[in-house]
Formats: sequence, C-alpha cells, structure tokens
Amino acid sequence: MATKSLLISFISNIFLTSLKLIFGLLSKSKTLIADGVHSLSDTATDIIGIIGAKIANKKPDKNHPYGHGKAEYLTSIFISMLIIYLAYEIFKNSLEPSHQITKWYILLISLLTILVKLIISTYLIKKGKKIGSNILITSGTESRYDCISGAVAFIFILLSLLSNQIKLLKYADSLGSIIISLLTLKIGVTLFIENFKSAMGEVDLDQSKIKEIKNELKKHKEVKNIRRVTILKYGSYSSVIIDIEVSKNLQVKKLYEVETSIKTHLKQIHEEYKYITINVKPYEKKTEKN
Repeated sequence: MATKSLLISFISNIFLTSLKLIFGLLSKSKTLIADGVHSLSDTATDIIGIIGAKIANKKPDKNHPYGHGKAEYLTSIFISMLIIYLAYEIFKNSLEPSHQITKWYILLISLLTILVKLIISTYLIKKGKKIGSNILITSGTESRYDCISGAVAFIFILLSLLSNQIKLLKYADSLGSIIISLLTLKIGVTLFIENFKSAMGEVDLDQSKIKEIKNELKKHKEVKNIRRVTILKYGSYSSVIIDIEVSKNLQVKKLYEVETSIKTHLKQIHEEYKYITINVKPYEKKTEKN
C-alpha cells in the first residue's frame, strides 16, 4: 500500500520537477530553477522510499527475527543526506550572476505546482499516519515543505518581474534562490535527526496506545497486575512487550488461552502491532507493614 502511494507521488513529482526546470531554464529564473531542484529531492525521496518499502516488507529471517522494518529509517536517513546536498547545490547556483526575468507566465507555473504539491503532501501524510508508514510520512513532510518553497518562489518571481519598474528588486531572483536553499537545508537536517533517533531504537510513548493496551489487559481477571507496557517502533510496524503478573495457581493451558486472547485482540486494535511478547510472573500480594 505504501509503494502504491509513493508511485503516485513519484509520477506527480516527475511532472512538477520537469515543469519547473523547463520553464525555469526558458525564463532564466534562478528561483524557479531552485524550486525545481528542491522538487527533485521529492522525486529522489519517492525512488528511495519505494526501495526502502520493499526491503522493509521482507519476511523475518534467522538474522532478523523482528523483520526488516528499520530499513525505513535507514532509507529516510539517506534521503535526508541527499536533500542536504541539493541544498548546497541550490545555494552555490544562487551566487552566480542573475539575468533579467521578463516572462510573466512563470507565475502561473509556480502557482499550479503549489496547488498540486499541497494535494499530494496531504494525501501522503494522511495515508502514512493511517498505515503507520514512516517513509510515507517522511515523503509527505518533505512535500509539505515543498509547498512552502513554492510559495517563496512565487513571491520572489513576482518581485523579480517587477524589477523593471523597481531597480532595487534586481537581486530578488538570487535572494529567492538562497532562501529556498536554506529551507531545503532545514528539511534535510530535521529529517536526518528524527530518523537517526528512530534508527537507534525509539520507544513509542503515545499514551493513548498504552492506555488501550492496559484496558485490554484489565478485561482478563487472571491478570492481577500490569508491570510494564513497552512499544518499540520498527518502521511501519511495532513490537509490543508486556510484563504482567497473573494468579500463581493459574494452569498452563489457561495461561496460554489468556495470552492468545490478549495478542489476538491487540492486533485487532492496531494492525501495526506485528510482534507481541508477554512476560509473565506469579502475582505476589503485598502485605502492609505495621
């Protein structure tokens, strides 16, 4: 499902990137070219994201008993490094001599790309949150920032076109390109930090999820005490580790039934709970000290 969404994004990004670069070169607008290179990072995000999703969906093996979900984080780190490099290239190009911008039609091109990117980014983030895909959220977030980049491009292209009447605006095109390079750099650094932290083994601290799990555990009278609930992220899915105390006279067969019931219901609550481990110890009632 993530791969299909990324493919839709990839096709739209190819179209938008081509549109910006072609008309940016025809009009000699540094800002529109910079925005096109910025959009190129979205295309790279989708290509690498599709590859990462394929790897992440591989079945568990002997060396990876919890699957390959963390490949999503490593893929996203690579994406962020590519974005940082593109930011450098945009900045370097912005320092070269500027040309007079006279083609007013590039304003319409810029506006069209903003609208399309807004639709695509909203779709990717919404879909990513729905299926718990870090790659889709990463791609959607980068696309959302591309909308901001597009808005900046639109403003500075307009100022550049007005430079015929206002000489002070003759550097607007170069300035717009520099600002877009800084926006691109910010995206790359932010994504790198977030995904690096996740790759190191991030715990999901969403209290609503933990509360749901505890409520499910409380439905079983055999569970006397909930010691700890830990949710570990593995890309688009999670591993849940539960430590509980049960009646010490509980028979093995009954304990097995309780564990099976808990796992079945938790997976129904959240499909992302792919691996559930339940650690059990006998319940010892604490006596109050006088």
